Amino acid sequence: MTKKKILMIVIPVAAIVIIGIIFAILFFATDIFKSDEEQFWTYMAQNEDITTVLENDKLAAQTDFKSGNSYNSTGNFTFSLTQGENSSKTFNVVTTARHDINNGRTYADATLKNGDIDLFNVSFIKNQDATNGDIYAIKSSDVVDAYVGFRNAGLKQLAAKYNISTDVVPDTINIDDYTNVFDLTDEQKQHIYDTYLPIIQNNISKDNYAKTNQDVQIDGETYNANVYAVQFTGDQLKQIIIDCLNTLKTDTETMVLISNKASTLNMGVEYTDMTNLTMKINNLIETINNSDLSNNTTTIYVYENYDETIRTVVDIENFIEITYDRINSKQILTIDYTQGSLETIIDTTSMTQSSNNILGNDNTLDTTSEATINDTNTDSNIMLENLTTTENAVDNVETSNTANVVDDTNVIDLNAAETTNGQENATVTRLVITKTANDQNTSNNITIIPDLNDESTNNISITYDMSAVANDTINNSYNITISTNDILTGSSSTTTIDYTTNTVRADQVEEIQELTDSNAVIANNYDANQFTAFMNQWITAFSQVLTEKMATIGMGDESGVLAEQTDNQEGEQTTQNEADTTDQ
Repeated sequence: MTKKKILMIVIPVAAIVIIGIIFAILFFATDIFKSDEEQFWTYMAQNEDITTVLENDKLAAQTDFKSGNSYNSTGNFTFSLTQGENSSKTFNVVTTARHDINNGRTYADATLKNGDIDLFNVSFIKNQDATNGDIYAIKSSDVVDAYVGFRNAGLKQLAAKYNISTDVVPDTINIDDYTNVFDLTDEQKQHIYDTYLPIIQNNISKDNYAKTNQDVQIDGETYNANVYAVQFTGDQLKQIIIDCLNTLKTDTETMVLISNKASTLNMGVEYTDMTNLTMKINNLIETINNSDLSNNTTTIYVYENYDETIRTVVDIENFIEITYDRINSKQILTIDYTQGSLETIIDTTSMTQSSNNILGNDNTLDTTSEATINDTNTDSNIMLENLTTTENAVDNVETSNTANVVDDTNVIDLNAAETTNGQENATVTRLVITKTANDQNTSNNITIIPDLNDESTNNISITYDMSAVANDTINNSYNITISTNDILTGSSSTTTIDYTTNTVRADQVEEIQELTDSNAVIANNYDANQFTAFMNQWITAFSQVLTEKMATIGMGDESGVLAEQTDNQEGEQTTQNEADTTDQ
């Protein structure tokens, strides 16, 4: 065979192989040949890390550091109340703590200060005792010069003294069991994924999936995203839940997992016994069967940017909307819950349907909408504008002369909730959980807005920042802010609680007292009547002393709210505080 003939054979074969390799790369490494359904579930699966949004990854390292070293710690706790523009009051508490690794004892105290003057002190001691159970106790020398506490052993017997059901009380409390109770192994996650994802997929038609392209703004940044969406009816959702629950009853691995988690939480035999747990599931199936979900269309949107899922929205009409953003080492989980809706569903009361449905009359996606995602109208015939199911949905399309950008710097526009999920004046509670992490620090924030339609409700924000362990040092801070606005009176108030701590490894710490029967009142050693009588007296004395100390720094008017003590009102206010103290 001549070289020319060989080349005539080799070149086409090589070309076919190269083309095949290119197609394989395109298929496995890109989305070109994947269906909308495949792409949807591929990027939906990346939301596995939603379970870590409340987790502070620095906590584990700090815990290991503290359990493996002696240390000293200092902290400052401040409490301030601001009412209107001219009234405010602040007081602070200084804390110290130390831990001796040699005997496992931990000491901490908190001192209420008025300037440089110590007003009131409370101390805490933990004595480690692996044989008889650790002792936890507190003391206030202004009340009684002895520690009061309990031994972390025989807690079922202790509960029985007070006629508390021993089914819900462990014999000992292990904090690690509770902090890790919702952890799942990779094998457990994979089993759940393999078992229940097919059930969901089998109940949703391929025609219910859609894809489009959209610019979306998250946390002040604009991203161009492919948006994969699926919508299914309330009846489909109902069937998915029932099929999953029926499968769960025969899924021994997951049933054992649930039982073990329930046992850790001391939830009782109705959740830990397999027969009882199955009965619970049957009752839940019956409840769902009798419920009316016909007006609760569910739409799920998954936003992908450079093969990364940056946002996921789950919107169950008339009930709940969940938005999960994951960008730039930041996670933002927003939950809007329409109060009363779940009870209404269970009671089979019909709700008013309020959304533009992305499904046509034949339960297929409407691909003929005239709305467009951008001015060029070239990307897609399926419009996410028609996928929006609530007036305040994060995906609402805003048109402009240059681009179409969803602007939600605050995740969801707080001003857009006047009518939510088709229920005018419905009470919508919002929960926003944010986590930002880097090598040096991880910050978690929880914001609670009880009613988006009522500005007078208490809006609560909780933030905790934890540092990495660096140079044998830890720096943490915690903040709680409660804001109230009274529309009728026009008054507003803000309560702020701040706590900062600094912890440093120590070669040697000041000796920590050992707790014994002679210097501590341990609940386990007394019958219920004896200890209850003692604690009633202790609490009464503690309250009286604390009230007196608070009065010296201008706290405690007749309504129990901090009052400003101005120079002009000092004498009058002091008299009022003394009177209130006597009343209390």
